[in-house]
Amino acid sequence: MKFEAWELTDFNLKKGEQIKLDSKFGLIKIYRSDDGLLVLVGDPNYGILDQENPSPMRISRTDALLGFVLDIGIQKKKMLTYGHGYYFGSEMAPVQSQKEVGQEDYDPILLELIGSKIDTYFQSEDKQKTTEAMRLQHLFDAYNNARLLYPNFASESYLALMRIIDGLSESTPGDGAVAFALFAANISSPKNDEIYQKILDAVAFKDRITIAEQIYTDAESKAKQKDKDSMVFLSRSGRFVFACFYSAYQYRNKFTHVGFPFPDAVKEAFGIKEDLGTAYINMSLGVSNIKTHRPNGLEEGDLVDIHEVVGGEAEKFKKQFFLLLPTWHFVKIIARDALIKKVSLL
Repeated sequence: MKFEAWELTDFNLKKGEQIKLDSKFGLIKIYRSDDGLLVLVGDPNYGILDQENPSPMRISRTDALLGFVLDIGIQKKKMLTYGHGYYFGSEMAPVQSQKEVGQEDYDPILLELIGSKIDTYFQSEDKQKTTEAMRLQHLFDAYNNARLLYPNFASESYLALMRIIDGLSESTPGDGAVAFALFAANISSPKNDEIYQKILDAVAFKDRITIAEQIYTDAESKAKQKDKDSMVFLSRSGRFVFACFYSAYQYRNKFTHVGFPFPDAVKEAFGIKEDLGTAYINMSLGVSNIKTHRPNGLEEGDLVDIHEVVGGEAEKFKKQFFLLLPTWHFVKIIARDALIKKVSLL
C-alpha cells in the first residue's frame, strides 16, 4: 500500500490514542510516533489527476477542515514520507521569521524608551494616560503576534499590522480609508521619497505609478472638504504611499469582510536585502483559481478570478487596488515606524 505522512505542529493528543480518519479526503489517521512526533498519514492516490481526461480541481484544504472538526489548529510542519514510504523529511512550514538577527540588531535605548513610557503612563493618576498605556501595550502585542504569524499565516499577519495602523490613526482627519491612508502617508516623508524612488527605478512598475495617481485623484474627488485640505499637502511620493494604503483598506473592506484572505501576493516581496522597489509592491497581475485541469491545456472557463466576488467592481479591484497592494514588508515598516513615532511623542 502506498502512503504519505506529515509531521504536524504539536497538540494534545490523548496519551496512547490515535484518531482514525476513515480515509475521508484521503486521510487515514493521526497518531504519535515512538519518537514523539505527531503524525498525519494519508493516501497519495487520492485526487491523482487523470492524464487523459479533464479533472475537476479541489479547493478544500483538508488540514484546515480537519482542524475545524477537531476544534484545534492543524498545520503540516514537515512531509515525512511519500509513495512507498521513502523518508525525506522535507520542511513545509517556514520558520516564523527569516530575518537574520545578531547583537547589532539589539537597541537597548529603544527598549528602554518604549518600556519606560508605557509603564510611566500606566502609573499616572490620569486615567486617560493609564488606558493609553494599556492600548499601546496591546498594539505592541499585536505587532509581536503579527511577526509570529508570518509567513505561515500571511493574511492574518497582514490584518494585524493594518489594525495597528488603524488604531494609531484615530486622530487623523478623514473618514475610513482616507484617514488610514493619510496617516500612513504622513509617518515619514523621507521614507516616502526613498520608497517612491525605488518604485520609479523598477521598470516593471511604471504603470503602477500612473494607477496610483488615478487612485489618489479619485479618492480626493470623493473626500470631504476638510479631508481635501489635509490631502493637498502630500508630495508626489506621499500620494503614492497614500494610494497603496488606500488600496489595502479598500481591499480589506471588500474581501476580508466577506471571508476572503489577502492574497499570497502580499508576502511576495523580492529584493528586501537590496531594498529594491519589488520589496514594496507585489509583482502579480491577478489572483485566479483553476477550476478544471485539462492535460491539453486551459480552456475558457477553467480559471475563476477571485475578484468576481465584488461583481461590477471586479475590474476596478483587479486593475487598480490589487496592483497597488503594499507588500507585507511595506505594511510592517509603516506599522513599526508608527509605533515608534507614537511612543516618542508621548
